[in-house]
Amino acid sequence: MKIKMFFLTTAFITQSTYASELPVIPLRDLVNAALTHQPSVAVSYYETEKKNSDLDLSRAALYPTLDLT
Repeated sequence: MKIKMFFLTTAFITQSTYASELPVIPLRDLVNAALTHQPSVAVSYYETEKKNSDLDLSRAALYPTLDLT
């Protein structure tokens, strides 16, 4: 049991020190890289934007309109 705890503790300490050495990359840079290098991500992004635009148009039809004829 003590050997298991020793290995688990060692693994945890090793992993936490490794994680602290990783570079911090801003999320915006990661998203831009995904949009640039993964066409499927870009397609999904633009399809989502189109659907959001369609939703805005649908909601606009619910507002009252003024006809000046």
